[in-house]
Formats: sequence, structure tokens, C-alpha cells
Amino acid sequence: MLDGRFRFDTFVAGPSNRLAVSAARAVAEAPGQAYHPLFLYAESGLGKTHLLAALGFHATQVDPGLVAGYREAGEYAEQLEAAAGRGDLNAWRREWESIRLLLLDDVQFLEGHAEAQAELLRLIDHAQARGHQVVLASDRPPADLDGLDQRLLSRMSGGLIADIAAPDLDTRLGILHLWRSIRVVDLDDAALDELSRHEVANVRELLGLFNRLVAQRALEPGTPAAGIARVLLAQALDERPPAPDEFESFLNEVTAVVASSMEQWRVRLAATVARWAGEGYRTDALEPFLDGNEPPDLDAVEARFAGAVTQLRDLEQEAARLDPRLAGVSVFRDPQRVDEARAIVMRALAAYDPPPAAADHLTIDNLSPGARNQLALRAAGEVIALPGSRYNPLFLHGPPSSGKTHLAHAIANALVARDGAWTVAVVDAAALGDELIEAMRTGELERWRMRYRAADALIVDNVQFLAGSDRLQDEFFHLFNTFVDGGRQVVLTADVPPQRLAAVASRLQSRFEAGLVVEIGRVSEAEAVARYTPVPLGDEAAAPTIDAWFDDMGEPEPARATFLQPAATGDAFFLDPEKVVSEWPSMDGRVIEDPR
Repeated sequence: MLDGRFRFDTFVAGPSNRLAVSAARAVAEAPGQAYHPLFLYAESGLGKTHLLAALGFHATQVDPGLVAGYREAGEYAEQLEAAAGRGDLNAWRREWESIRLLLLDDVQFLEGHAEAQAELLRLIDHAQARGHQVVLASDRPPADLDGLDQRLLSRMSGGLIADIAAPDLDTRLGILHLWRSIRVVDLDDAALDELSRHEVANVRELLGLFNRLVAQRALEPGTPAAGIARVLLAQALDERPPAPDEFESFLNEVTAVVASSMEQWRVRLAATVARWAGEGYRTDALEPFLDGNEPPDLDAVEARFAGAVTQLRDLEQEAARLDPRLAGVSVFRDPQRVDEARAIVMRALAAYDPPPAAADHLTIDNLSPGARNQLALRAAGEVIALPGSRYNPLFLHGPPSSGKTHLAHAIANALVARDGAWTVAVVDAAALGDELIEAMRTGELERWRMRYRAADALIVDNVQFLAGSDRLQDEFFHLFNTFVDGGRQVVLTADVPPQRLAAVASRLQSRFEAGLVVEIGRVSEAEAVARYTPVPLGDEAAAPTIDAWFDDMGEPEPARATFLQPAATGDAFFLDPEKVVSEWPSMDGRVIEDPR
């Protein structure tokens, strides 16, 4: 999260968030001196996570030696539980206390967890005593967190509390102009003005509307973008239901006091190096400290190294179980290569127990293009050509038998055909829940997670079945973020659009809306009439169909290469229509062409 993807210069400030942005900048310039703690609160999708990450990134740019860490409540709780399970709780506490800038998101999930609250209280006190900085974020202000201890609420309220409200007109317009410049799309100011007039509950909803405008504009290049925007906004107003409450709770823990001995530190560190070297582990990460003139924080250094060794042992055990030839591989003896070791295990797991794949018979070839699925097919083509880099996630919704499941499986098969080494996980949300329950029952939760995270793309059918299980939604939230943050494609289907997934947490809904939401299977009266337009005779009738463009995508034909590459100056779609077999009125009454 602190790698520069989220920065202050990509966060549009306005009246609705100016105090929060100013406070975040002040803390980033001088952690531990401006406001302690800084407490940010906002509804889901308004940018508090972006602001936290921008604060951390800027602070590390100002002071490259600053140890900063961002944690979301669920991930934080998992690490705490793992440390407690292996008896390393004290070492885990020392490691977290070494963080000089701690960014803790979704603190509302501490409600009802007295021990976690006590640990956070001690951490805040520890940070204040040593000039460290804690920044907290929640979906509501401290006074509304009824389940928190009064002492913790007092600490949270002792610094600065700043809210982020829904963006006003000027802020929405600024956001749209920023996205247009980043995406380099052909949308005039009139279209952005039209879109900005629509009041949205959060920024992700605005991004979803922007993506729909870009997609529809590619379908109707001759239609003024402002007119398309008006039609999309009218549809959005018809679809919008009351916002559901966000729920789910998680443990979140941090802790205590670290005592660093300045006495005989070099002797102690040399003994630590000798111990791990004697057990066969590389000690390159420890040895440079021996050459320093100043003693490091030995407790933190040793705790990090021991934690890395523990992870390597667990990974090596899992790798050997999957493939005995992996036992003793050198990567499992180097604590600086934990990520590489995890990748090896994930690849082995994908080979030994791959995630479910798409049905072979559901392909693009046997999908008939038409008014029902024209936009969905074009969006699918863009995803196939540029997975993870354009519309992520792609959210397909429509009634039963509309073809959304077929198209989702077809995308998966096309991605696998595009790169034979790819693994694409295709699963129904209900089956995903059953697998999670079984993994928890058998104690193989971490293996279940790695099995899906090893995939190169993730396709989940019927996400409405995430409803009813807080734990499933929590796991899916982290799985979804892993894919999207890593630039790997996600495709989702449901019977309704994201905002109508009533029993699905709002933080998931808002993330679904941030990609491209496409309806499939429903045809207007005008379009239904147009479907029966006679097909021309002669050369037009003999022209290749839309399906042909999805065949043999790897062939180096000049025309196909142009078709697969998006234009350098625009937001090009996958299809490049050359033949026309029918015409019908578009949403705003203009005539559009059906490519074959």
C-alpha cells in the first residue's frame, strides 16, 4: 500500500475533505509532532485508505529511514492469531512497536474485543512516549464507536479528528478530470460536467459511472458523450436502492514495551548470527549490523529474523508435502527470500491442487453477439486483450439464462488460451463458501487461501451468494484486494448490480462498482425490434462474425495486432468493427451499427 500507487497528487482535495488532507500532509512532513493520534473517518469508498497510503508514502519519501506500516484490521488480526498460535506473541509485539509510523485502518472492527482494545491503548501510549506516530481510520467518529473502552476513546480523541464527506460538485468534477488525464480518453468537458452533477455516495460509485461512460462511448463513437452521460445517469437514478449497513468484525491487536539493551550489543548480535548460521540459515540480513557504530534495536531485528525463519519453516513443510523434491531447496534457508519461497509453494500448490477451472465448452465461439450482449462482449474483449490493466473488476449482471455465466467462463478460457501458462480460477460463490467452511474445519485455511491466490486471474460467478456469511465476505475482501492490487484480473457475475446486493458488505459493493459494471441479457423494445432486421446479401452476409475475431488471438496478422492493442491516445475497445449487418436505435435515439 505504501509503494506510491496512492499519493497526495492523485487525491483531489475539496471542501468535503480539505481538513483531512491538510492534517495528513502535516503528519507526513513531521510524524509524531503535528497531531497524535490523527483520526480519519469516512464512509466506505470516500478515500480514507487512499489518504492513509498517501500519508505513509510521502513520509517515507521525506525520511527514507522511517519505518512505516499500513495494516487493515483483518490482516492485522490474522498475524496476531498466528503469532499467538506459535508462542511468539512477545516477539510480535516488539516488532510492531518498532514501527515509527503506524497506519491502522477500519478500527471499528475492534468493537467487542476488549483485549485488542487494551493492546491498542498500550501501543498509543508507547508511541506518544517515544515520539512515534499513530494514524487511525474508521467508518465513523470515536464518539459513535459504542463498543470501545472509554480510555481508548479518550486517546483516540486526544489528537485531531477529521472527516471525509461525500464529494461535492467541484470535487467530483476535479476527480473526473484527473481520471480523464490518467486514462487519456476522448471525453469532452461537457460530458464530465454532466457526470459531475450526479450526487454519489462515494468515489467508487463515481468511478463506476465514469467507466460505463467510457465503455458506452466506444460503442457509439459518433454520439456526443454528454448525451450518453445523461442516459447513464438516468439509468443510475432508477437503479439506486437505499444503502445497506456495513458489518463484519475482526480482531486487531498490537502491544507493549520494548527494552533495548545498549550493553554488549555486538556480543549478543554475534551470538544470534552464530545460532542461526548453525541451524543452516543465511544470516546476510543480520551481519551488516555488526559493522555499524551504533547499536540497532536488537529486539526488533531478532524478532523480524525469527519471524521470517518461522515462515520459511512452515512454507518448506508445505512444499515438501506437495512435492518431496522441494525439501531442502536453498530458498527456504534465506530469510530475505520469504516472498520467493511463498511463490514456490503457491506454484506447487497450483500444480498439485489447482483451483477450479472454466468449463471447456463455454467459449467465445459459441456466444451469439447481439443487442443483449454487445457492450459485455466488447468489455470482455478488452479484458482478454489487456487483463488486469483496464476494467478491473469486470462486473456482469443480468437475469437467469442471460449468458453471464457463459461469458465469464468464455473469458477464462480465452485468457488460458492467450497464455498457456496461466491459471484462471473459476468458482461459484456458493461453492467458495463451502470450501472455506471445509478448510476451517480441517485446519487448512492458509492452504485454501494460497490455492486461490496462486491463480493469475479470478472469476467468481453469482457473487450474490456471498450474502449471509460474514467470514466468507471477509476472506473474499482480502482475496479480491490481493488480485486487484497486484494487477491481476477479476471478473464477477451476479443477478443484480452491485448496489442491489443488499446483504453484501458496502466495502465490497463499492469495490465492485470501481471497475466496469455491465448489464447483460436485457433488451429494450427498440432493440428487440432491431434484432429482426434482415441481414444484407452478398459480401456483407459473407463477412466474418464477431466470434472470428476471438479465434487464434496469438496469430501475428497485422490487422489482428492492431485490433488487440488499445490506441495510444484513447480508451480503445477490443473490437474494431468493419462489417455491418444491422442497425438499431441507441439509448438516446441515435442509430448504431451491429458489427459482425
